[in-house]
Amino acid sequence: MLIAAGALYASRPGAGVQLAAIIGGVCTSLFSAIGAYLFTWMGLDRKGMKQFATFVFMGMFVKMVFGLLAVVAVLMLWPDAKREFVVAFGLSYFIFTVLELFGLLKRIRPSFLS
Repeated sequence: MLIAAGALYASRPGAGVQLAAIIGGVCTSLFSAIGAYLFTWMGLDRKGMKQFATFVFMGMFVKMVFGLLAVVAVLMLWPDAKREFVVAFGLSYFIFTVLELFGLLKRIRPSFLS
């Protein structure tokens, strides 16, 4: 994804700022997904479904709030590359959320998709 984005913006003026916005969006989404996954991973060790569900929902909430704060910060501070950041962040957020859920399902049910 980053290679395609780099090739798309390499010939345009201000390409460095736009490429940095794309990389920043992907990295922001990646680090928020890792944080949420580790938070919910801690919930797997708890006894009881209620505690596990609390950890899962809190992980998703923290990930969403962190992402929204990052998007708002970029929209206010980096207006010339806001579209690139938001698109890269949104796509990465979706992909990492699917991978996070897939990993949790494999951890909960080892026979999932086997």
